[in-house]
Amino acid sequence: MTSTRARFLCLLSTLSLLAACRCEKPAPTPAKKASAVSALVRQLGQAAPRESWAAHNKLAALGPAATPELVELAEGTDATMRLGALRALAAVKPEAKAALPPARRALADGDAEVRRAGLQALAALGPGAAPALDDIVARFVDPVVQVREAAIHLASGMAPERARTGLAAALEDKDAGVRGSAAQGLGRLGEQGKPALADLVKAATDENHRVRQSACEALGKVGAGSAEAVGTLARAVKDSYSVVKVAALRSLGALAGDDPAMVRLLGEALADKNDWVREEAAATLSLLGPRAAPAADGLRAALKDKSHHARTSAAVALGKMGGPAAARAIPDLALRLGDSRSDASEAAAMALARLSGSLPAAAAALRKALKDEKANVREAAVIGLGTLDKKTPWVARALEQASKDANSAVQARARQELAGKGK
Repeated sequence: MTSTRARFLCLLSTLSLLAACRCEKPAPTPAKKASAVSALVRQLGQAAPRESWAAHNKLAALGPAATPELVELAEGTDATMRLGALRALAAVKPEAKAALPPARRALADGDAEVRRAGLQALAALGPGAAPALDDIVARFVDPVVQVREAAIHLASGMAPERARTGLAAALEDKDAGVRGSAAQGLGRLGEQGKPALADLVKAATDENHRVRQSACEALGKVGAGSAEAVGTLARAVKDSYSVVKVAALRSLGALAGDDPAMVRLLGEALADKNDWVREEAAATLSLLGPRAAPAADGLRAALKDKSHHARTSAAVALGKMGGPAAARAIPDLALRLGDSRSDASEAAAMALARLSGSLPAAAAALRKALKDEKANVREAAVIGLGTLDKKTPWVARALEQASKDANSAVQARARQELAGKGK
């Protein structure tokens, strides 16, 4: 009995000692932390997309504190680790002083993916990457298409005027994506891109429609005062691809809004078979104000377009146009007050309101609409009246009349307008 009790007491003593010796798990040592960063970098450099993205997020959470080890890994001999480290540098957004040297050296790496990652890391540095601009421009002739395109995107966003010669040369690249990116880069130059105008004019006839699109967009930004640019865009409006037509229409509106012949060309595009082209033509004309008058007939027809976007923009254009050409469109605008789409009906009401100051027929059309049998027409008229000066006697009387309308929506809208709380 005594022996059994002694063994039991010995066991209790041992257990107590073990409990007393328990302590907190030691914090990770710097070496373990470094090992964790390395593991994430390797995962970022070679894992499947989901795992790679998870590693990216974990590294990003570490922030600039991870920079020293990432810089070391980016300059190592293991291509996978260099790739992952450079991608990680782009994620942690380090100070340029630390990250610039390895990112810059990466542009000469023998591995194309590492070169691309170097460009990504430089992009994350923002203005801090400026010292590497010449190295970036040198990648415009990289043997790998994706690297060339990434370099052009980066350089044209940093300092396109310094990259202008390289961008113009890239318009002759064998890859259409690179040529298109180069055209976009030149477009960012604005007036400073004039020396490349002839190159862009040529690119507007490129065999690839995406390149033609980018060139037409760029011409709208660099071609001010150039008859050659306007002529090129006028021809592009007849392109077989809608994206090219749309780009040409936008640029023509920017460059040649004062030229009646070009405005008529925009008006002709209102009859294009493609909805997007018609919508863009109407939207472009809506920006020209009285200068859109040569396209008035086309805009009147566009009030019946099957696209409500085109109808809306046509109404806006006519309202801003004013004058005799817009006066002829008043009956057409009045019909649009009953449009099934509220954006088109409201645009027509606002156009009539805008015209009412100089054209009594427009004011009469709004007053007449307040007595229409359809509530949505009456409400649209109220919206138009709400844009006018409420102190004008006839406007105040018309809104007061509408505030007693049999339809609650019309009543509410009129009361909001009288209280100055309308849209």
